[in-house]
Amino acid sequence: MILINVELIYLYRKDGLMVIEISILCLAILLLIYLIYNKVSIIPATLFCSLLLAIFYNLDYLTILNNYYVTAIGNFVISYFLLFTSGALFGKVMEESGCASSIAKFLIKFLGKKNSIYGAMLATALLTYGGISVYVIVYAVLPIFLYTFRISNLPRKLIPSAIMSSSCTFALAMLPGSAQLNNVIPSRYFGTELTAAPIVGFICSVFAILFIIVYYEYTIKKIRKENVCFESTPEIDRQITEFENKAEVSIFLAILPMIVVILCINLLKWDIFYAMLFGSLTGLVVGRKNIDSKLAVINSGFTLAYGAILTTAVAVGFGAVIRAMPSFQFILDNLLDLPFHPYVNLSLATSIIAGITGSGGGGTEVAASILAEPFLAMNLNNEFLHRLLGISALGLSCLPHNGMINTLFHVCGVTYKEGYKYLFFSTVVNSIICMLVCIFLGVFVIN
Repeated sequence: MILINVELIYLYRKDGLMVIEISILCLAILLLIYLIYNKVSIIPATLFCSLLLAIFYNLDYLTILNNYYVTAIGNFVISYFLLFTSGALFGKVMEESGCASSIAKFLIKFLGKKNSIYGAMLATALLTYGGISVYVIVYAVLPIFLYTFRISNLPRKLIPSAIMSSSCTFALAMLPGSAQLNNVIPSRYFGTELTAAPIVGFICSVFAILFIIVYYEYTIKKIRKENVCFESTPEIDRQITEFENKAEVSIFLAILPMIVVILCINLLKWDIFYAMLFGSLTGLVVGRKNIDSKLAVINSGFTLAYGAILTTAVAVGFGAVIRAMPSFQFILDNLLDLPFHPYVNLSLATSIIAGITGSGGGGTEVAASILAEPFLAMNLNNEFLHRLLGISALGLSCLPHNGMINTLFHVCGVTYKEGYKYLFFSTVVNSIICMLVCIFLGVFVIN
């Protein structure tokens, strides 16, 4: 490791500007995190940071925006528009039909009042795995968490962490067959199925779930000693009452739309767009008695997709700007040339790219577009590459500048200062540990 550092220092001295350029690149990313942490929208934040990079590199700002930022946004929207819109529609149908709340109520009752929070988290994980867009799921599950946190008398500052850890760790990219971007994108670049490397995925999922349980048991016990309680508002009371009074659907019918989606994708090999539409249709039929206007649900579902896809696409756009900087290529080349196993190099490069973009899906897209070809040329296990890249994009993507996290805190009415530290441990630390487990399996078992 010391030899590597000496070599890097020599390279920096050989090109005196390189160390400065890398520092500026890092500062731009840190500034982006700071701006979003302080409630600046991701669009003006990325535009401003791109401007600073253009000024430093003496590049034309509009050229940078048009050739990289906007182009990357457009390409991403073109590639994944149908996936986002169908996922958002499916999420809205599951919410309005009563299927989501019915699944949650069943699990909460099954696990008991003492473990009601885990029931809400399990329901969220199932809904995520079943295909609901992670950008939309917060709207469907927030009333569920408000209800469980009130009966458990726990502070709301834990809710963002609970939602994020149950939707953006094992359910997003570890469990094989998931219809989420972190699992879909690698399949398109590595030519694999969504069920790639199933045993590795299951093992990593077990580690992630155990980490969540242990962490929350410790955190809840600590908060109980601090005597911090649940605080409500009229709006929160309204959401909880609405959840309690929501007409229930039989649990067998409630899970049917998700089963339809998963089977259509993984067994019948349908395109995800068709599977989501068929799942949404199933949900409309199953919960028809709870839906006053099917057209209103459809319109609302598709409308929710706009913010979700734009937020992710903008992260990809900023990633393209970073990628265009000479210092980024220097960093990437040195990462790929590290004297470690290729799986280690892939995970490090993917993690850094995901951290730069601040998006799990966006980071996966950028990383796959850069790294898939050179790693495929090494004749490595395609299925394992799929699973490793998807998992590696999870951890650092959950840093504060993640657009979904920004939305999540806003919707939950919790500040970063109050709740981010819990989210950091349950997602970032958790996912990094699972990434290390995945690397261990790849190097010493799969090889």
